[in-house]
Amino acid sequence: MIAFDEAKRSEAAARQALMQKQLSVLQEVLNTKRLEDSEQKAKDVASQRIASSIENFLITDELDHNKELSQFLVQQTKKLNTLSHDDLRMRNVLESLTQTQRNIDEQISALQGTLVLSKVINKQKQTLPTEKINNNLAKSISNVRVNLFEYSQQRDELYNIDDYVRNLTHNLEEPLTNEENSALNNILKERQKLLDEIIKSLNSQLNLSITIENNQRQALAIGDALQRKLQQQSFWVNSNNPIDFAWLKAFPALAFAEIGVLTDYVGIENAQPNLLSTVLFTSIFLLIALLINWKKSSIKDRLASLALRVNTLTNDSHWLTPEAMFWTVLLALPSTLMFFTAYNAIGFLFFNDPIAIGRWGVRVTLYWWFFATVLSLLRPNGLAFRHFGMPQESNRIFQRIIKQSIWIVGLLLVSSIPSQIDEIGYLNDAIGQVMSIIALALCLFVVRPLLNRAIREYQKAKKEEGATNTSISLFRLLRLILVIVPISLIILIILGYYYTAVYLITHLLNSYFVILLWVFGRYFAYRFVAISARRLAYRRLQDKRRKLREQVLENGTKEDETIKLSVVNQQIYRVTDLIGWVVLFVSLYVIWSDLISVAYYLDGVILWES
Repeated sequence: MIAFDEAKRSEAAARQALMQKQLSVLQEVLNTKRLEDSEQKAKDVASQRIASSIENFLITDELDHNKELSQFLVQQTKKLNTLSHDDLRMRNVLESLTQTQRNIDEQISALQGTLVLSKVINKQKQTLPTEKINNNLAKSISNVRVNLFEYSQQRDELYNIDDYVRNLTHNLEEPLTNEENSALNNILKERQKLLDEIIKSLNSQLNLSITIENNQRQALAIGDALQRKLQQQSFWVNSNNPIDFAWLKAFPALAFAEIGVLTDYVGIENAQPNLLSTVLFTSIFLLIALLINWKKSSIKDRLASLALRVNTLTNDSHWLTPEAMFWTVLLALPSTLMFFTAYNAIGFLFFNDPIAIGRWGVRVTLYWWFFATVLSLLRPNGLAFRHFGMPQESNRIFQRIIKQSIWIVGLLLVSSIPSQIDEIGYLNDAIGQVMSIIALALCLFVVRPLLNRAIREYQKAKKEEGATNTSISLFRLLRLILVIVPISLIILIILGYYYTAVYLITHLLNSYFVILLWVFGRYFAYRFVAISARRLAYRRLQDKRRKLREQVLENGTKEDETIKLSVVNQQIYRVTDLIGWVVLFVSLYVIWSDLISVAYYLDGVILWES
């Protein structure tokens, strides 16, 4: 039944495509005929200019003006032809989107509650019509209106040719002869025709532009609605069979079948043609890595020199930490480049589609560079300790957590690759489901205990500085999340909602990277504020010493001044903290905002009927 329905839809789509092609051919013939007529008028006007034997500057000027109008008419005809083509294209897109919307509604209604629906939804997401949108229509419409007003005025002036000729010739020293007067009248009558054609073309352009703009608006609205609907259905519809005893029994066969599909993408056909370019590409990046390693000792000496100046009264500066961060990022680059070159060498030599492999490799390389930089920041006597004052013991544990999470993140990234292949998809990705469950289990049983220990060490080290209730509450919330999230995602995968789990995992990974960036960004802000506060306190101390030389101050006055300065520092830290939290919440909202439209699906769910 489903195959028959698909064949029926394919037949309808083929008929629609044939009709669109016929309309496109007819429109092309019409555009060609219209352009030929305009070009012929331009040639006729040019021939009048050449054939004219009257040597009168007024006649010559009017002929030149007609020639300019004829050329303008040709230009407007070309623009009209382009708009006609765009109008036909947008009408076809709008019709395709409307038909797709009807098909999707019918398929969702017919296949609700079946695994086939997930496959159909993924296929429809890939085949949604996508066309280039003209974003300059508003400006184009404005220009057409201006031209229309200008040329309508010129045509109105020629409504009474005799009056126009009288106004044109009343300042002449010598009146026109009968021959010249007759020629001028013919020229003006020809101009009337040209202006009528120009105004007709401009009116057509205006109407088409407005129609295209409306069609684009409707197409965008329908396209966005379809994307939201498909996303909602993909999120809330189970994409796989539940993992039960029958699934576990069939897993070896499913895994071998999936491996067989994956091996089709591996081959040595590209080894010989890509060998030279791969060697050159690899050599360049390896040379850069070797150059950085050669200067590694000098860079470390520079970092040590910067660390010695941190938190000193006169030598500290706002630029020390950014410079130290630059050198730290640079030191993390050699391992990143080596990974990138090795990955690309394998991808370009032993895979059938090296471009797709290369795009994914760039993404993984950026993750590698990010983690390598974070590990460098957390190393003993690294920037986190020397510049930010983070406790050594908690840094050591956090560094161990990051090392463990690298493998988990890598496992989660690799697990979703088979799902992106059309022959496998989410429905048949048994290996990806198992890898995802293993990664989530590692997060629950390996990373979470380490994080609990790191948080305890951090709280213990910061207790003397006065850990706030807010910080303690946030740590408790983080611990709770690390328990609930992995368990929930594992349950989703087991129940057959693998696409939903992958979708949430992607958002969680993005949130993880944003939070890590935010943590170090906040320490950056704290350090900037601390340097400014220290300099302010130093200037205040210098002022006090200068005053003490002039007069003796009372003890109470000194304490009051110190309290006021500390209050100011606390207020600055609070404002900095507030801005930091706002930035974090805005960033997380940007990541998770697409789930708002997904949640609207629940609006249509009927819990009970009275």
